[in-house]
Amino acid sequence: MEVVSQSTQMHSLVGAYVNGTIKAKDIPMIEGKIGADEGLKDLYIKKIQEQEFLMELIPDISASRNSLLNLKQEISQITGEVFPKEKRSFFKEVSKFLNKPVVTIKY
Repeated sequence: MEVVSQSTQMHSLVGAYVNGTIKAKDIPMIEGKIGADEGLKDLYIKKIQEQEFLMELIPDISASRNSLLNLKQEISQITGEVFPKEKRSFFKEVSKFLNKPVVTIKY
């Protein structure tokens, strides 16, 4: 059985507090301990800075969504230039033919 030291346990509780994954009943206790201990204050500040750094690395969802839509529009324009509508309809007809079974057996 592994014994976890109290400082390691407090480090994990501070990390959980910063991440917002701590139980609501433990929040006042953790805030009190962070306020009373300089080492935990420093750890709290480091965890906040680490979280902010990681959040900066995550791309903005709306920006990526807009760029994806722009990319799809550009692809459709290029496809329209390369394959005119007549050719696209021909390819659709061929693909419809290929999706149908070649041989059917009636009993």
